[in-house]
Amino acid sequence: PNSNDHGSGHILHHTIGTTDYGYQLRIAKELTCAAVSITSAEDAPEKIDYVIRTALREKKPAYIEIACNVSGQSCRAPGPISAVVSDAPSDADTLKAAVKAVAEFIEKKEKPVILIGSKLRAAGAEEAAIRLADALGCSVATMGAAKSFFPED
Repeated sequence: PNSNDHGSGHILHHTIGTTDYGYQLRIAKELTCAAVSITSAEDAPEKIDYVIRTALREKKPAYIEIACNVSGQSCRAPGPISAVVSDAPSDADTLKAAVKAVAEFIEKKEKPVILIGSKLRAAGAEEAAIRLADALGCSVATMGAAKSFFPED
């Protein structure tokens, strides 16, 4: 809907026939890592950057809703891509502590098994999972949604 349709009482096409235009955003907030509604060109760059940054960081779907009458309006130029995409390194101390905790946990197990799930590909960790399984010499099981993410041989 247009930004000025909110509160007007109009029933619009592409809705469920109510005057509540916010239900789509409420649904999107339940299904995505970030969801915004842009009803002002002034707010657009900040909101769009937030959604893109969150989607890239979490590797999950995101939702941007732009009011029809706002989509063609001018707004300030976006900032540098580095403000949205950051390859910030892991905190070294936290990473070291996590690796130590996992190693201690695995060392106590007689027959560790790796379960490959659907988030492996989103994390870009397919090769790392293969190297880990080879290093441990353990069995690997794959969930149905992750079929083909790990070599079957």
